[in-house]
Amino acid sequence: MISPSHSLSLFDCICIIVGVIIGSGIYRTTPLITGAAGSPVMALSIWLLGGLIVINGALAYAELVISRSRRGGDYAFLSAAYGRWLGFLFAWTEFWIIRPANVGAMAFVYGEYAHELLKSWLPWGATAPMRHAGIAVTALTLVNLIGFRSSARTQNVLTSLKVLGLGLLLLTALFATPAAPAPVHRASQGSPAMEARPLESMAPVESVEPGSSVSLAGFQLAIILVLFTYGGWNDISYVAAEVREPRRNLPRALVLGSLTVIAIYLLVNMAFLHVLGYQGVVNSKAVAADMMTHCVGPWGGQAISLLICLSCLGAISAMIFTGSRIYHALGADHALVGWLGRWSDRGAPTFSILAQGAVMLTMVLVLGRDEQGFERLAVFAAPFFWVFFTLVAVSIFILRWRENHGERPEKLEEASYRAPLYHLNPLLLVVSCGFMLYSSLSHLIRTQLAESDASFQSLWSVAVVGIGLGLGISSSRSAKK
Repeated sequence: MISPSHSLSLFDCICIIVGVIIGSGIYRTTPLITGAAGSPVMALSIWLLGGLIVINGALAYAELVISRSRRGGDYAFLSAAYGRWLGFLFAWTEFWIIRPANVGAMAFVYGEYAHELLKSWLPWGATAPMRHAGIAVTALTLVNLIGFRSSARTQNVLTSLKVLGLGLLLLTALFATPAAPAPVHRASQGSPAMEARPLESMAPVESVEPGSSVSLAGFQLAIILVLFTYGGWNDISYVAAEVREPRRNLPRALVLGSLTVIAIYLLVNMAFLHVLGYQGVVNSKAVAADMMTHCVGPWGGQAISLLICLSCLGAISAMIFTGSRIYHALGADHALVGWLGRWSDRGAPTFSILAQGAVMLTMVLVLGRDEQGFERLAVFAAPFFWVFFTLVAVSIFILRWRENHGERPEKLEEASYRAPLYHLNPLLLVVSCGFMLYSSLSHLIRTQLAESDASFQSLWSVAVVGIGLGLGISSSRSAKK
């Protein structure tokens, strides 16, 4: 079986991090965050606070990525800290719930905006978003199948285009005349496709006067949405085995990639506030389109649709690329699913990519018939992600303690990177992950478990976790014999 080669450069790694993080979130969450914050200064402060949490997490997380077995990222860390069964359960849950939900939700955002751009040429009607989403998942799965260089080049191009597009948006805002102050109410603005706001269902946000103090509930909602929009920075760990000079490039990629996104998010929010004003941002249902329409006219909305399509495609491609590496690591370690561990001579985990693509495409076709299907599943998947990532954060203490007491883990680097300000730095990561776990779980209970289709979600999650737990324990016991 061919093994991964060290082919990813520092620039490739930064593009993966930026590509995963910057999807559609910045365009959809900004009005909600700004409204919940109560003032422009508080809104920008919460974005900065979220960025500092990410940087702190990246500095602590880098210790795991560099010093431990680098194949499979969180899968490897959980296996080392808690046992092979938990690593199996994590990868299994990623395969059936977390990754398909996140990719599917992003694919449907792409589908909405692609339909807006192409409806004159492809009048597919109500099924258009589902069709465009399916085409995107299929096409990007095939690109990743072609091989490593094809995947990396595609990711670099898509990420560069989305950053360039955001740069042009910022330049446009710089020379724009601010709009007249908007009234204090939520207006319906933007094109039909742009009015779709899946995150608006997360919580109602009442309009507030500029300068109002932020409530505890408002702050909680704002920081949840900010960290949601920053999500994905840890995906670089899944491809760490393919990075050149990992001890040098991985910490740099984590920090530089995160800093790039923080700077972009702060500048974009400042641009929105400069052009539309505080209440204009809060009222908007398509904040980027409204800003561009004010600056350059109606065609600005079409330009934003194209930019959001590129952002979504970049995020989907990066998630397909990194996700397949989790299942490759699972297959390499567990004979029960050994076929997932095969690596092609083109530099790609072929069977992992195919299996992942099949699950994602099936979920798009099945859940895409319900406009809210993927939104519900994405929100439902969030607690699963935060359960595992909280355990990953705690594993920094567990593995450091074992090392200090004489346990030398396999493949530990002699001159390994260490998290700065230990114990404080990893402790802050654990606290922030625990907060997100509590918030996502309480939101799920409050808003979704009372719905009529909650039984499907409950049965699906119980089945996935139950089967994964059984298979993980069985496979781990077999390996010990």
